[in-house]
Amino acid sequence: MSLSTLLIAAMLAPVPADLPLYEQEPFDRITLNAANDRAVLEVEPLDFPNRVVPADPPRGQRLRMRLLARPGVDYEVPWQAIDKVELFEQRVLAEAERLVAAGKLEEAYDYFAFLQEHYAKLPGLAEALETYVYEEAKAAHRAGRFDLALAMLRETYHRNPQREGLDKALGLATGSLVDHYAARDDYAAVRTLIGNLGEWFPEHELVARWEDRLEGQAEKLLGEARAATAEQRLGDASRLCREAAAVWPDLPEAKELAAQVHARYPRVVVAVSDLGGPGSAPTSLVDWPARRTARLRYRTLMELTAPGTDGGRYLSPLGRFATEELGQRLVFELHPGAVGSSGSAALTGHDVSRHLLRLAAGGDLGSSTPWAELMAGVSVTGVYGVEVELGRVHVRPERLLQTVVPPVTWPGPPDPVPANGPYHAASGQDGEAVFTASEHDAARQSGQPAEIVEQRMEPGRAVAELRVGTIDVIDRVAPWMLAELREEASQPDAAIAVEPYAFPLVHCLIPRPNGGLTSRRSFRRALVYGIDRERILRRLLGEGESPGCEVADGPFPRGYARDPEVAPRPYDPHLAAALASVARRELAAVARQSEAKGAGAAASESNEDGDQSAAANDDHSEDGAAAGADPTEGPLVLAHPDHPMAQAACSLIGRHLEVLGIAVSIRPLTPEEMAGAEQGRFPEGVDLLYVELAAWEPVADAARLFGAGGLCSHGSCYLQLGLRRLADAADWPAARAALNTIHRAVHDEVSVIPLWQLTEHFAYRTDLEGVGPQPVTLYQNVEAWRPAFRFASP
Repeated sequence: MSLSTLLIAAMLAPVPADLPLYEQEPFDRITLNAANDRAVLEVEPLDFPNRVVPADPPRGQRLRMRLLARPGVDYEVPWQAIDKVELFEQRVLAEAERLVAAGKLEEAYDYFAFLQEHYAKLPGLAEALETYVYEEAKAAHRAGRFDLALAMLRETYHRNPQREGLDKALGLATGSLVDHYAARDDYAAVRTLIGNLGEWFPEHELVARWEDRLEGQAEKLLGEARAATAEQRLGDASRLCREAAAVWPDLPEAKELAAQVHARYPRVVVAVSDLGGPGSAPTSLVDWPARRTARLRYRTLMELTAPGTDGGRYLSPLGRFATEELGQRLVFELHPGAVGSSGSAALTGHDVSRHLLRLAAGGDLGSSTPWAELMAGVSVTGVYGVEVELGRVHVRPERLLQTVVPPVTWPGPPDPVPANGPYHAASGQDGEAVFTASEHDAARQSGQPAEIVEQRMEPGRAVAELRVGTIDVIDRVAPWMLAELREEASQPDAAIAVEPYAFPLVHCLIPRPNGGLTSRRSFRRALVYGIDRERILRRLLGEGESPGCEVADGPFPRGYARDPEVAPRPYDPHLAAALASVARRELAAVARQSEAKGAGAAASESNEDGDQSAAANDDHSEDGAAAGADPTEGPLVLAHPDHPMAQAACSLIGRHLEVLGIAVSIRPLTPEEMAGAEQGRFPEGVDLLYVELAAWEPVADAARLFGAGGLCSHGSCYLQLGLRRLADAADWPAARAALNTIHRAVHDEVSVIPLWQLTEHFAYRTDLEGVGPQPVTLYQNVEAWRPAFRFASP
């Protein structure tokens, strides 16, 4: 076949598809010489040995090929008529290099991925990849993504350690990251970065500069620690020794001084997700840090120590406790020396009896309606004995006595009651709370921590610092990191232990009680059906499983308070959307009625739950319905405690609701707002409040949730009747029946939107002795803690 015929056939070739070259069917390209008008032939892949074009083909031979335009037909071309042969893979590589040169790195990535998979040994590919990775590093650095830039430069180093300018580029990326971590006082990360750079370029000026800076900073801290030790400021000395070790552990004499200070002043550092506010409430339903720190600052008359078959197990940290006369008499015998507050005289039976009488009378130090109805009389027996007569049997009177007993000399208000616990709050730096052992604590034991420091940390950093030993405990392990830490703790000779708390938390959404969409039961039901709680729980658990973690059907943890016939509502987005639409129409109708008849008439005519008193709260909007504002417009405001777990959960909830057309605005709450919500003051401007309920003793906590002044005090008469029956229950069968009634009422009315039950865990260094298994709160056994001396590793 003549060459002219071949050229005519090539001209009839179809136009290539509009696809990236690497996605097209492979074909090679032959360019003829000037005598043949430099015609370009697109041919099926040529059958060269090892796909290598002959460098000097013999004269007189012809190249056999098949045109793409004429499949199945063989053609031949004299080698002397060929100017060049471009193989498909070479053309793909050339296009990748062109894209890199043009700065189109994302497009180039797919080309290189294709070549690595199909033509890994292509000559020139390794060099082109090296240039591509280096350009990726430069682009990441310009974008401020210094961690990615450093990763790309390290990859470049492994490909070609001798690349020109690599030492300078690595120094720039490392320096940017070092500045970032140094600003966060994360010196372990600083040392790691500098150490890695020093391994590759020992003479790099950045390495010498930062090593001198760190060593000098540690020397200064160590000098301050020596001065603090000489002045008997052992708390400061301990902190300074830790800071010096964190900055530069190899400093001479640092370990010896730190050991001397630790022997005289053992110190424990706890990473927490939330420091909370200044208050500490031992029985807070929603405030995790308040419950945690209350055990440091206060000793209550009765203390919850573990779950039991019927309610919790209690003891009195102030002395011995017993029930007599078939549960109608409580007997206390105080320990001599049990103090009422820092520096006060020891508590006596008179202090306890006076306090119980004031509680029954609703006095200044607090009021407890159940206790007022329960106590019939109190008497003092000897100096330290107290006997309390009950007017009737209560299934768990100990729960009503988790109260701090002030001494007789305490004048009363203003709050708070003076601390009587093993530790008292001291001043600390930003982002931390310091508690020092009370010198007046008669129960103080030799070797227990002289100081406990809580430091707010992000979950990832807390785990990293626990591993290297710069902290001793993580108060609350992020659930998505739990599986990894558990695996680490299960290894032989593990330095970390992971332990669950005794009671789970039930995560719920509390709806705003008066006005707006959340006042409609149909809308609250829409929220339950519209949130895929099972899926969110799996996400929070890192797609793993954890015992005790499940979707919730009410506000109480699994146990005696839950009706077994009540099941969680399933995820049903179609039903959720329909219910939300119904709620909007209902509320719009209420707004129109308010305009026509007045807000008072509308409130009396729109009772959706059948209870006139509840309707005034449930359907009367205080956010402008009567003034003509559309209460169905605008996003729902979802508020949460300010810590990572709640932030992650609310973000996922918001996405689920937005799929249904329910716009959501998310904001964190201050500790003061959380404390106010527990006392019945719902945060202003909030529609849904994300809470982690610690209703661990439902027989007493149900009234605090749904009774007057509680978190959800807007329930129906049916719910209030259940609370009344619970208050009158004299035995466990009656208490369980009343709680089942409450559970069903809360479920039917959707008084709260239950999300999931979650078992929280804490992690600690195994050389911290005396922590104990499954405490109720972190510091339950703090008097038995024995911190070992540990020096930060380089």
